[in-house]
Amino acid sequence: MAVFKVKFILGIIVGALVAFPLAHNLGAGKHVFSNPLEEKSLMDRTMDLASDISTKTGKSFDESMSDIKKAINDATK
Repeated sequence: MAVFKVKFILGIIVGALVAFPLAHNLGAGKHVFSNPLEEKSLMDRTMDLASDISTKTGKSFDESMSDIKKAINDATK
C-alpha cells in the first residue's frame, strides 16, 4: 500500500510537470512542444495587434500597421 502511494504521488508530480507547459502552449496558440517561456518579439506582437485591429475595424492591415506605428511614435516623443 505504501508503494502504491509513492507511485501515485510521483505520477501526479510528473504529470503536472509535463501537462502545465503543454497546456500553456495550447492556450497561447503555439505548437505543443515549443518553448513555453519564449517571449514574442516586439515586431511579432505589433503584427498580431495590427491583424486583430484590421479584422475588428474593417481597415486594411497596412492602415492598421501605420496607425500603430504613428501611436508608438507619438508615445515615445
